[in-house]
Amino acid sequence: MSSQSLEDMWEQARTRFSNLTGQTLPLRRSTSPDDLRKELEARAKEEKAKTTPELAKAEDAGLNILSCINMLGNVAAKGASMVFGPADLCFNAISMLLDVPKKVRAFHDAIDAVFEEVAPTLSQFKIYGRIDLLDKVDEDLKLAIHKVLISFVDICAKCINFKYGGKWDRIKVHTKRVLCDDQSVDDELKKFRTLVQGQQNVQNTVTLEEVLSGNRQLAAVLTKTNETGQQTTRIDTGVKVLVEAEGNRKSDAMRREQFDKLKVRLGVAEDATNNPKAVYEDMLKRSVLETGQWLASNSAYTSWADKRCASTGATLHLKGAPSTGKSFAVSAIIRRLKSEHSSSGSPDRSLVAYYFFPSVLTNKNDNEKGPTAESALKWICFQLAEQDAAYAKVVDEACLIRNDDWFKKASCEELWTTLRIGEPLRKTTHYVLLDGLDSLSKSAARQLFDIFRKLPDATMGASQPYPVRVLVCGKPEMFDDDLIKHKDCPVIEMEQNMAVDMHKYVHHELRALFPDRKSQERRSSIEKRLLEQPAFTFRSMQYTLDAIRQLFESTGAEEQLDTIIAKYLRDPTVIVREEVERMQVQLSARQIDLLNELLVWAIYGVEYLRVHQLEAALYLRFNETLLQGLGHLIEKKLSKMFTVDLQGRVLVMSEIVDIVVKARDMPRNMAEQPKISLEIKITNADRATVQRFLWDLSRHATLDNFSFRGDGTAASETPKSSIMVNEVDAHLAIVKSAMAFFRTPPNKKTEAIGGYLVRRLPAHLEVVRSATGLDKVGYDDKKTIGKFVFDLFDDSDILQRHWNACKSSGCGWFEATNVEILLGWLQDDAVVGSLGLSKSDMAWLEGIKRARNPGRRLLSRVMRMVATMWLRNRTGEAVMAPRWICIFLSLEPPTAGNGAETQSNSQAGTDDEAEGAEITISLKDTREAQFEAAEKWCLAVLRPTDEQLDSLWFERLGSAYANIHAHEKAVEAFIEAKRRPSPSWDVFEGLAKSLSAQNNQRGACDVLKLALEGQDPDMEAAVDVDTAQRAVAYSRLAEWHHELREPEAIRFSEKAYELCPDDQQHQYSLLRSYVLFGRDTEARALVVEAAGSQGLYQATGHRMSRLGLMLRYITGAESFTRYPSLYIFCRIVTLVSEPECRHVLSTLLHDITASIESAREEENNYERSALLICQGVAQLHDGKDDDDDDGPVSGGSGGQLFRAVLSSWRESYLVAKNNPHMQSGQAVDDLCELSTRLASWYLFEKLRHLVRGSASSVIILGELERFVSQHTQAGRISAAQCYLASIYAYYAARDQEDHESKDRLASKSRGIFASYMATVLGMLSDGDLDNNGHAFSMMYSVFLHTGDAANALAAMLLVFIPRNIPRRHLKNVLMELLGGPEGTQTDVQGEVANEIIGLLEETDDNLDDDNDDSAEAYRAVVQLVSKVKELHQRATKPEGGQQQQQQQQQQEGSKEDGQQEPPQEQQEEATTDDVPTGGEMEPRLLAYAGAIDILERLTKVLNKTWLYWCDHCQATWDFGNSMRACRFCHDAGLCQTCFEALQTETAGGGAQGGGHGGGHYRNRLLCGPHHEWLVLPRWDAKLWAESFHTKVRVHGSIEGDYSTVSASSWLRGIAKKWGFSHEDGDQVVWDL
Repeated sequence: MSSQSLEDMWEQARTRFSNLTGQTLPLRRSTSPDDLRKELEARAKEEKAKTTPELAKAEDAGLNILSCINMLGNVAAKGASMVFGPADLCFNAISMLLDVPKKVRAFHDAIDAVFEEVAPTLSQFKIYGRIDLLDKVDEDLKLAIHKVLISFVDICAKCINFKYGGKWDRIKVHTKRVLCDDQSVDDELKKFRTLVQGQQNVQNTVTLEEVLSGNRQLAAVLTKTNETGQQTTRIDTGVKVLVEAEGNRKSDAMRREQFDKLKVRLGVAEDATNNPKAVYEDMLKRSVLETGQWLASNSAYTSWADKRCASTGATLHLKGAPSTGKSFAVSAIIRRLKSEHSSSGSPDRSLVAYYFFPSVLTNKNDNEKGPTAESALKWICFQLAEQDAAYAKVVDEACLIRNDDWFKKASCEELWTTLRIGEPLRKTTHYVLLDGLDSLSKSAARQLFDIFRKLPDATMGASQPYPVRVLVCGKPEMFDDDLIKHKDCPVIEMEQNMAVDMHKYVHHELRALFPDRKSQERRSSIEKRLLEQPAFTFRSMQYTLDAIRQLFESTGAEEQLDTIIAKYLRDPTVIVREEVERMQVQLSARQIDLLNELLVWAIYGVEYLRVHQLEAALYLRFNETLLQGLGHLIEKKLSKMFTVDLQGRVLVMSEIVDIVVKARDMPRNMAEQPKISLEIKITNADRATVQRFLWDLSRHATLDNFSFRGDGTAASETPKSSIMVNEVDAHLAIVKSAMAFFRTPPNKKTEAIGGYLVRRLPAHLEVVRSATGLDKVGYDDKKTIGKFVFDLFDDSDILQRHWNACKSSGCGWFEATNVEILLGWLQDDAVVGSLGLSKSDMAWLEGIKRARNPGRRLLSRVMRMVATMWLRNRTGEAVMAPRWICIFLSLEPPTAGNGAETQSNSQAGTDDEAEGAEITISLKDTREAQFEAAEKWCLAVLRPTDEQLDSLWFERLGSAYANIHAHEKAVEAFIEAKRRPSPSWDVFEGLAKSLSAQNNQRGACDVLKLALEGQDPDMEAAVDVDTAQRAVAYSRLAEWHHELREPEAIRFSEKAYELCPDDQQHQYSLLRSYVLFGRDTEARALVVEAAGSQGLYQATGHRMSRLGLMLRYITGAESFTRYPSLYIFCRIVTLVSEPECRHVLSTLLHDITASIESAREEENNYERSALLICQGVAQLHDGKDDDDDDGPVSGGSGGQLFRAVLSSWRESYLVAKNNPHMQSGQAVDDLCELSTRLASWYLFEKLRHLVRGSASSVIILGELERFVSQHTQAGRISAAQCYLASIYAYYAARDQEDHESKDRLASKSRGIFASYMATVLGMLSDGDLDNNGHAFSMMYSVFLHTGDAANALAAMLLVFIPRNIPRRHLKNVLMELLGGPEGTQTDVQGEVANEIIGLLEETDDNLDDDNDDSAEAYRAVVQLVSKVKELHQRATKPEGGQQQQQQQQQQEGSKEDGQQEPPQEQQEEATTDDVPTGGEMEPRLLAYAGAIDILERLTKVLNKTWLYWCDHCQATWDFGNSMRACRFCHDAGLCQTCFEALQTETAGGGAQGGGHGGGHYRNRLLCGPHHEWLVLPRWDAKLWAESFHTKVRVHGSIEGDYSTVSASSWLRGIAKKWGFSHEDGDQVVWDL
């Protein structure tokens, strides 16, 4: 950037300063840094009597700012011929700011707070104290520094404005952070931090470039960078690759299960085509840097985005014509909101949810192509739930009381209300952004706007900000709808704001086209000419730039530029029309037919279709396969007409539609029946000539089919069609394709389009049937279609033949609308009359017409086939057929409406249809009840004999129940199938699997063992089991014995391997058994054997070692990221890292590299990402001898190893994150988390062993910080954050001399979790007790990794209260709970407590037992609650209660003697004695009531699921086990026994046999013994009671002398320590 441009930036800053302060910012330095330093020191001296650590900190911050600005100013001015110095302007701004509050102490404190915010960020620039070593300042680096300094001047201006602009005087209570809490100052501080981060990124890039290029002088400077000015002692401890493999285990496991259920209930899937997260990320990738910066100065947006602003409305409209950048603006808004609110230190939470409606074709009137308004609200709900555990719980509770059918039929308003999208929890703001609402039908859009109009607008004069903010984006015509228009809603006009983004877009594209500096002048010239045009859009600009690119690639003339710009920029359809005309000329007739067929499906398909579906449709039409595939054809030849979006859908360019869609201009009959007339005149010819002519004519007609030849070459070609489509013709073509699909046998080449044809056939039939005018379908076509529809429901073989396509897609035929469409074709008298139907068929059709529910009558014949498919053969899964039957039975029975109908039915012989007619169900019933009714209907319709009720019938029945997880019914059915003659192997396997699903692994093992040995008592003969089935059964037995933690698993794994030694599944099963039971010798032998033999990878045909094949099996499943897959791979690597096995490790690395390339070719991104993780682990082991601490700056093998390992894990992250086509969103998250965890662990371990401040440590720390910034998720603490916070805390704990540096490091550590702490405090004060567990869980993690061990333990004691209280401790726990706080217990309370303990002793004879079954304790307390309630009732009405009891005994005796009960009046009279009024009863009543309250709360605690367990043996932290929590690794803990074993290297080593808790049974990889650990003591009764009463131990040892405070008081101290304002700490009400 030129010096003139920099001066313009500073001049704009001076103008802003003048507008805000009313004062002119001098260009020349009016105050020197020494003067400012003296002023700060003088101020400190004046306040000497009041000196506090805070004041000293503020003074240091101010001096630090002066020093940094001086250095930055020198760097900024270097190489720039400016008439003023940037530092001078900054010093002048500081001077004017300090001059404001000479006598206003409170404002002085407020400035201190601002300085404290700015100083730590600016301190990163101290490295420029040695900037003279750089020969030349990088241009981008210089520009970034200028922006930082300008932002600092803006901060000073806004602080001055706050004082003189009236805001200061309007505030009654001036807290220290009043300036930081002001919106304008806060926004500028955020901008300042963002600019500094951007500068740091540029600096890191330049630094790394210099370092890697061998600039040792700069490396030396970095070594001496004065973050603290000191070096730390090198830590010489070993490094072990034992890293966690599962994700956040405690809270995340429950949240994942909760979200999985929520996804199913809401009908959202993260791999769905309309996943808003994938669309948003794709928009960000395609956005030009700094898109949407104009938003910061747009008052409509800033007011709406400010959640503290009460004067703005809740809704904001963003409108613009097509291609004006609306969607990119929305994505920029989302990014800004996420950035601003994720970094906020406020405990108020802001949740951002969004949805992008995909554009639909303009000529479509339906909204079936895209997602509905209801699906958008469901996605919004799911995103909100992901960010807030409390909201997720509210939604989960709302879902529990509603079934799936409700969610399918709920309106927008019902979803908005029920899911509480418009009713956030306390201290929470919902930001809802909807883009592309014009893609919806008007009726759907109006539903949403009816909701939004009810939200408050700016005219209502609200005193409090509304907690819901909605942004709606669309075309102008949508907002002009009278039923949508909202005159009081603020509007952002894109046409008025797009110029800034357009300039950046053009500059970016031209820079890519002309990257070299020599072309800068040409680039600037073209850019100027483009932007001078009067009107343009992004689409027209894109077409124009494409034309310019083609011009330069073809070495066109410079003079053609103006023609291109004038021609294309103003009318983008010109280039599209030219492209269509070019294709019309160049393409052959066959190619044009193919193109038209693509246009038919892409434009008039009711759904967006993917490449493979369209390939199947083309094969169905032309009976041939494209040689290079449709994707290649679109990319290379049809890119101007079609595009393939992020989800793989084929879309037609919007401009194409208007050109190729044509209306019919002549009647269909005329167009379809061309006539040719021929007249032959013969004159002046002899007979021979005439004969020869007629002979040639006859030969051409009969033999050559008029294949005329001219000069000897073939001259005949099929006449070309025009490139065009017609709506009705297109739907008719799709219907004919459906007819061809159903009337031919199943074909793999067409199965991809089968599901669509079944699902959407009614929609296409309706368009064809309702066509009128010139589009009206001819008689022949109608007759053909009518016959086809009749055959679908008459000939059950058709659907049975194509059951795979129908089973999941044909359920839509049951809907009333689709039934009406299908019946319409069968009720056309002209069509039906031409079908030649029998009398019975005609009577059947007549019966359908008169039936009360014609749909059930129409489908009755088909459903008999479906029943047979379910229970009489093994075709397909046994779940979709009963599902069809359930939907069928939910329809109203087709009972006769009158006598005539009954007679008609009788004549038609419809006895089969009448059978089972009385059986109906409701889809609100449980799935189990629905399937029971379906079975009953099948019995009525199929009328099986005793012989037909065979083993197969019950086998299929059991499989259906198992599929819906009704395992008790499944077990009953399988047992019945087992008792019938000739059961198949599937019966025994199904029974065993159902028993296992009931957690009866022992029973499952017994079933399979007896069946395999032929010893089952119900078996008449041995069941036929082939080798493959037997091997799978042995593997399954091994798996169940693993779950039982029994070494017998090894025996069954060996049996499976012996049967199928080449099967990777069985190889892995055996290796898994060896590893998990510590059989290292056998495991190593198996690995060496596998590495030495070759195998064939079936997917690609590549050959590799069997070890490589086994690896592909491990990485091919989505369970790779979970225990034990990755752990087993790490054990493989460890086993072959010994010198004698290093050749095996080389083979493994070779196979990994080959597999990665193979996965790339297969586009298998999940496996590729997993393999890259494995590659990094293997590289680390392979190069462990070369590893050194100076890896980043080392030019040797150590540096190569460092870069290679980090590169593998970084690439793994990028492959997973940037490929939305992977199996599921959870798979993506798991891989991203694992790769990030490994990389951040590796960087952390490097930092622990490096001297702080060395060149390598600076680079590694920057890399770790970058990982944190890139991999942070809202509401979820990541491993990278934990490692970064831990290293800062680690440094701070060892910096004993420099207290300033120590405090700064501790502040950095806490700063990483500031937003999380704000979230936690908000969750603990939002009135929802149910989210406290999640809040305290996050809190302990924050404290643990910021070095605050005491508070970490306190938080853990509040959340991980053990529910498994041994019986011998239960009595003491109850005594502590019932006795009340020490010294407060009254005599009556003591008596009641003793009475309750007595009741416990009476009912439980095993109080001295060590049984710690939580269910036992829960049952005992529940019984106590009942008994204490009886005591309370007796104490309330002692006499009445006694009389009632006596009367009841008398009544029972009378009944036995045959006497009648006394009249009701007599009973009431006997039980209405007055309650005793004696004062002596009141204390006991209160004591009973208090005890009942405690016991009922106790039952809830005993029923909760927050447990802390050992990562190795699964032991829980309770009365019998103390624990250790790692202070470095996220969520890693060990019991004391396993920790001691780890210390002696036996926990992770090769212990043979079971060992403690089952040997190698660990649910994750563990950190090493060299890490630091927090001791979690055993629980006792007193500690348990304190945690129950939310008391926290402070001021002493946890096991020695201590005092307790309430959790509320403790939380107030936490809030104050973390810098939250007064109102967020002392006055808040904590929900404990």
